[in-house]
Amino acid sequence: MQQIYIWETAGKSSTFRGVGRYVSLLKESIPSLVPLSNLASAISPSTIIHPFFNLIGDVAKSYIDKINTRKITIIHDIIPLKYPKGFPLGFRGRLRSRVNIRLARKLDTIVTDSQSSKQDLVTICGIQPEKIQVIYPYASAQIQPEQERTNDTLVKYNLKKQGYFIYVGDVNWNKNILNIAKAIKDTPFTLVCVGKAFTEEIPKHPHPWQKELASFHKLVADDPRVICTGLINDQELAHLYKNAIYNILISRDEGFGFSYLEAAKQSTPSILADRPIFHEVSQDKGAIFVDPEKPDAIVQTLHICADDHVQREQKGAEAYQHQTTYNKERFAEDWRVLLGDL
Repeated sequence: MQQIYIWETAGKSSTFRGVGRYVSLLKESIPSLVPLSNLASAISPSTIIHPFFNLIGDVAKSYIDKINTRKITIIHDIIPLKYPKGFPLGFRGRLRSRVNIRLARKLDTIVTDSQSSKQDLVTICGIQPEKIQVIYPYASAQIQPEQERTNDTLVKYNLKKQGYFIYVGDVNWNKNILNIAKAIKDTPFTLVCVGKAFTEEIPKHPHPWQKELASFHKLVADDPRVICTGLINDQELAHLYKNAIYNILISRDEGFGFSYLEAAKQSTPSILADRPIFHEVSQDKGAIFVDPEKPDAIVQTLHICADDHVQREQKGAEAYQHQTTYNKERFAEDWRVLLGDL
C-alpha cells in the first residue's frame, strides 16, 4: 500500500483559522496520515496531500513537479481572486496567481469545502469540474465545553450568560467586521471578537488588506462593549459559543464558514449573511439571514435576536440537529473513498 503524506509545512504561512482547523480534522479523522515536512523525503510512489494550495502565494512548482506521486490538493476558496478590489494583489501577487492557476490545472485532484467554492474554481480559474471534489468539514470534537468551567470563562471576560453576541474568525475584507462594529455601536449589546488578528498591533501604515481592521479598531476604541480576546483554547471558545445570544457570521463571502458549525455544536444559532454559501452550508436551518452591507438591517436583526428568547432556543436546537449531518464519519468516509487505499 502506498504511503499517504500530509505536507504540514505547506500551510504554515497561512494565518487563516479555517486552514488550521481543516488540517486538525484530517489528522483527527485519518490517523494513518504521515506528516511530511520536506518534499524530498517522500518515498515514491506515494500520495501527498497539500492542505493549503494558496493561489496568490509562493509558486508551488516543487510540489507540482514531484514525480511518481499522486497529488491531492486542498483549495479552500479563491476569495482574493473573486474580489480583487477588496484584496489588491499588486504586480507580484497577480503574477503568482497566474502561474499558480496554470499549475493548479495540472493537479490530479482538488478538494474544496463547498459547492460554491467548486463553482468559483471552475468559472474563475478554468479548472475542469471533474477534477474537483467537495468534502464538507465538520465541527471538531475538541470544540466541547467543560461544564464545570463555564462560569470561570464568563467571569474572565466579565460576561453574562446570553448577554453578548460573538464573532469568531479572521479579519480580512470579506469578513465584514467593520459593518458588524457599526451595527453594535448603534445598540446596547456586547460583542466578543475571537481571533489572533484582533489583538495584533496594527502598523502605522497598514497593508491594504488591513485597512478594514484598522478602521474597526478606530471605531471601537475604548468601547467596553467590544471585547477582543485574541487566541483562546478550544474549551474557552466552546463556552463562549454556548453562552452567546447568537453567533455572527455576516461575511461578504466564505469558502465554508466554520463558526456556524462550531456555534451549532453548542446549540447556539447564527446570524448569517444572505449569501449563497451560507444557504448551502446551513440549508436555512438554525440561522437568521441579513444583508451584510446594510448596518441598519443588522441592527434590527440584533434586536430581534436578543429579544426573542423562544426563537433563540428553537433556532439553537435546529442548528444543533443540522450540524450533526457534518460529522467525522462522513468526512473520513469521503476522504477514504478519494484516497482509495485507506
